Amino acid sequence: MTLNIDKLINSLKEEDYAFDMSVWNQPQGFCGTVACIGGTADLLMRAEDPLNMPKSEDTLRDWILEGLQVYYNPNLFYPTTATACYMAKPGDPRHISRARAVAALENLRDTGELNW
Repeated sequence: MTLNIDKLINSLKEEDYAFDMSVWNQPQGFCGTVACIGGTADLLMRAEDPLNMPKSEDTLRDWILEGLQVYYNPNLFYPTTATACYMAKPGDPRHISRARAVAALENLRDTGELNW
C-alpha cells in the first residue's frame, strides 16, 4: 500500500508546476492552494475522488499523515521557525524550496518528525 505522504512526495518531485510556499490559491497547474504542500494534497485527494471539495487544513494534514506514527501536530503548511519560513523568498536562507519541502516530508515519513 502506498502511503499518502509518498503520493505527495512523488507529486512534489514532478517539476511541471511552480512551487511557492508563500502563495495561496493559485490557478491549477501553478501550485494548488494552501502553501503548495496543502494545495498539492488537496489536488491529490480530489483526483482520487472528483466529488471531493477543497478540504480544511486539519483534513489535509490527517490525509498526509495517514499510516504514519506521528505524536504531535506538525506545521506542514505554514512553517515559521528561525531556519524556515513559508513567506521567505528565494535568496533568503529560510526559503523553502521544492527540494527542501520534499526532504522535510521524507524525514517526517522516515522518523515521525518534521525538520525544516
